Amino acid sequence: MAHTLSTIRSGATAIPEKFVDYTTVKTVSTSGVLDAGSTDFQVTQKASPGMFVAISAGAAWIKKSDGSMVYPCDLDLTGGLLEPVITGNASGNPRIDAVVLYIDLGATSNTTATNVAKTLVVDGTPGASPVAPLDATIQAEVGASNPFIRLANVAVANGASSIVTANIT
Repeated sequence: MAHTLSTIRSGATAIPEKFVDYTTVKTVSTSGVLDAGSTDFQVTQKASPGMFVAISAGAAWIKKSDGSMVYPCDLDLTGGLLEPVITGNASGNPRIDAVVLYIDLGATSNTTATNVAKTLVVDGTPGASPVAPLDATIQAEVGASNPFIRLANVAVANGASSIVTANIT
């Protein structure tokens, strides 16, 4: 019987992706930000509020629902703030939107893998007593097989012109 005993090393025969995958699948039990007590991927208002929010730099893990793969995500803001847009609400009722981070499994990774992890704002349904989008609604928006985590919910009043801290949970 043939066996293969491997380790991570540099060079032409390096296989670090296999080990990173193995390690994360075995040690990460659930999706989420790496340091939940910090500001990792924290959703906040901008210094000059508008119809967008700011997402802080940080690290997160997104695990596939079947547990077969874990995707590490790192947000480095050296290129500027990440500011997802909150769409206007002229429905006559408030709504609650969800800000999500997801892995686009249909995207072909570029050389720096900066086009696979994405953010999206999923609009909620306006109502007298609105509720945040259900996970099934978010899953439909990001794609049926794409794993995601909810970073925050944002209350959007009818006629809102800006999003402030009090609107973000």
